[in-house]
Amino acid sequence: MSAERTRVEAVFEAALQLPAGGRDEFIERACSGNAAMARSVRSLLAAHALTGGLLDATTPAPQAEPLPDRFGPYRVLGVLGRGGMGVVYDAERDDGQFRRRVAIKILRAGSDPELKQRVLTERQILAALDHPGIARLLDGGVTADGRPFLVMEHVEGLPIDVYSERMRLDVRQRLVLFCEVARVVDYAHRNLVVHRDLKPSNIMVTPDGRVKLLDFGVAKLLHGWAAASGSPVTRDRSALTPEYASPEQLRGDVLTTTTDVYSLGVVLYELLAGQRPFQGYEGAAARHAEAICTAEPPRASGQAPAPRARVLRGDLDAILDMALRPEPGMRYGSAELLAQDIERYLALRRVRARQGSRAYAFGKLIRRHARTALVVATVALSLAGGTGVALWQARLARAAQAEAERAGAESARITDFLVELFEAGVPEASLSGAVTARDLVDRGLRRIDLLHDQPALQAPLLAALGRVLASLAEYADAEHLTQRALTLYEARHDEAGVGRTLAQLGTVRRLRGDYADARTVLLRALPIQQVALGADHPEVASTLGQLASVAIYLGEFDDAGVHAAEGLAIHQAALGDSHRLTLNSMRLLGQVQRLRGQHEEAEATLRNVVARRPAAIGSTSPELHEDRLQLAQLLALRGASDEAADIFRDVIARTGPATEDFAVRTAARNGLATLLVRSGDLAAAEQLLRLVHNERQALYGPEHPALARSATALGNVLLRGGRLAEAETAFREGARVYRASVGERHLGYANAMAQLAAIEAQRGRHATADSILAHAIALRVAGEGSTAHGLADLLRRRAEVAVAAGRFDFAESLLAEALANAAGRSYSPGVTQEIHDTYAALYRAWGRPGDADRHAALGRH
Repeated sequence: MSAERTRVEAVFEAALQLPAGGRDEFIERACSGNAAMARSVRSLLAAHALTGGLLDATTPAPQAEPLPDRFGPYRVLGVLGRGGMGVVYDAERDDGQFRRRVAIKILRAGSDPELKQRVLTERQILAALDHPGIARLLDGGVTADGRPFLVMEHVEGLPIDVYSERMRLDVRQRLVLFCEVARVVDYAHRNLVVHRDLKPSNIMVTPDGRVKLLDFGVAKLLHGWAAASGSPVTRDRSALTPEYASPEQLRGDVLTTTTDVYSLGVVLYELLAGQRPFQGYEGAAARHAEAICTAEPPRASGQAPAPRARVLRGDLDAILDMALRPEPGMRYGSAELLAQDIERYLALRRVRARQGSRAYAFGKLIRRHARTALVVATVALSLAGGTGVALWQARLARAAQAEAERAGAESARITDFLVELFEAGVPEASLSGAVTARDLVDRGLRRIDLLHDQPALQAPLLAALGRVLASLAEYADAEHLTQRALTLYEARHDEAGVGRTLAQLGTVRRLRGDYADARTVLLRALPIQQVALGADHPEVASTLGQLASVAIYLGEFDDAGVHAAEGLAIHQAALGDSHRLTLNSMRLLGQVQRLRGQHEEAEATLRNVVARRPAAIGSTSPELHEDRLQLAQLLALRGASDEAADIFRDVIARTGPATEDFAVRTAARNGLATLLVRSGDLAAAEQLLRLVHNERQALYGPEHPALARSATALGNVLLRGGRLAEAETAFREGARVYRASVGERHLGYANAMAQLAAIEAQRGRHATADSILAHAIALRVAGEGSTAHGLADLLRRRAEVAVAAGRFDFAESLLAEALANAAGRSYSPGVTQEIHDTYAALYRAWGRPGDADRHAALGRH
């Protein structure tokens, strides 16, 4: 401990001995004008006051009472335990009707009325809970001297920590057992009950390995009857166990389900690390309370025994960090979500806690260093008029349900405004200079945190900021905020909100390259939206559009066509033929038609969109530029290179440096570069692609998938020019970024590796090239199975290497597998054509001209 900290604690201990009125003068004198030291002392005193002296452990232990003989029909056998509230007796019913072993909880003699009320509250709570994981209430009554008692199911077993050690459970077994506990707690939460005193001694494990949750004596009902009855338990701090209490319990704040999530986190931490997160502070009560309320807990992997530390490092550390965050709104939103994340870890899937860690750390930094420049965000909100002010101040009101619904409508209007604001651009300057969209987002997050008691307002605003971050390509943070919004909507059983936010979550996962997960989430969202909104609602059409985009990536162009056509039909019926959303759906259908080889239909569709767009949204819209890009890409494919090049150049000229134009301008430059390569102007193509790569690096940073795409595009041009060493450098950068951003099982990574194999093949290193391609194929199969998108082309590439090495039999088997893979999917016809062309090259090299001619003809058709 530093000398300054020792001095702070010495002043604190001395100040405790003084009357409250004389402490300020003493602190100023003792700290000799050191303002920071004085603040630290006052902070310790405040924390001590919040605990009400509870953490000092100075309350005398209750005096043992004589063992009673009976409570009504129950004969007392012995004492199971004693605590501050009273005694729990081991007893059995022996009134001649039947025998049953029970536990009887009764207040100690001389208990005050508040404690009696708490036991009566427990009886009412337990009577409403019926779950095999909760000790059942069997009976209740009042003794002759007026003390209420509860007769409960007798639970044979051990506390969960003792059981885990005695049974020598490994980490996996402890996690499985803990998930059962979390789901019992979630059941109580769904029945509007918060336990508020979760700890190992209240979590018993029976001899058959099942959990039983005990002691709802300090539970808080979330519904209105508790407040109506004047129950004193809403903010009570005396009925808690300090070592497992949440920060809001120690502060005396209003409690929610996330209070129990924190206590569950402490229990899990202790199960895995062998000690509690702030165990080193428990000798000094005020320091312990201050640590819980303000500090981040140490990583469990750093506290655990050596054999267990390695297992905890990473995902389990992140799960515990999220459960134990000091701010209630930043924890898991429910015990069920905590259990789900543990199960994702056990299933070797990515845990949500890791996804949200960067956003949380960034938010903490911003809260410590607020910038006055963020006044711009307040100005932006004020543009919404009085409604905006009322929205942000609504948390101060305790209005009727009608007022809550009105606030929800206001929230939707402001949400739309915020999204339009951020998507339209960022204010150029403020009091301290340039302000970025991310600055405004973080300002919004701080304001949203103030609405922790109004989930109806928090949810749409969190979702809005998630959309903003997705538009800025900050996908991990966007997913974290969207997941927070989803949790709030699910807790409120708002099906429309759940469906909308699930669709947003699926979109974010598509953007970050998690296509399989994106499809799963979108397919979950679709029926929810169809029921909550109606099958013909425009939001249903938008979700169908997202499913079509996912199917395009997966190479399932038939499915993409079905989804795109269904979405277009809904938009046309609901909004008409010229609405911007209808035109977006029509453009998507044109894109699918192009990929399916329906070039004439695609051109008619896209020219129709380009003709209609100016009337719908204006001639300078980024959406019109996107329409024209799709048309130009089709024209380039059909051989109309001059018209395509003119469109690409015009789009580049019409788009500026603004963020909303960036993707369109980049795509136009890539399209033009492709045409330049085709015409043989490799130098001009290289110049364009280097410009794209540098701009992406400046906007997205060094590990974004877009950067990998531009690196591999540049590598292709360099490879075409025979500059193998430079091309290899570009492909290796692309592979590195893909690995860091979306993982090795992503198709982009496989394609970058395939290009490295092509370089090795050109150098005559056929064995090395084959090894690289075999690895890429194995990763694709591991990621998406034997029908993985892109697998047919990888097999074809490996066959090319085999032909060059003279391994004709092997090449033939690879091409047969490639053709079967392509036939089982709705690939673009170009894929099948390339396979037949490679077949033809194989048979020519093998001396089988008849077979070569047959496949050449098949390739042309």
